[in-house]
Amino acid sequence: ELMKDGDVDNKEKENKLLYYQKSIEANHIDKVLIVDLNKLLKIESNQ
Repeated sequence: ELMKDGDVDNKEKENKLLYYQKSIEANHIDKVLIVDLNKLLKIESNQ
């Protein structure tokens, strides 16, 4: 099946969007983990 130039462009755009979504999700998870770690450290230092 031959793809037109437009199809290739759309596929690349979809791939980039997926990549950005995944990296945003990963960054969000990292931030949540960092916040949780900070809370744990504060609790431990208060004891």
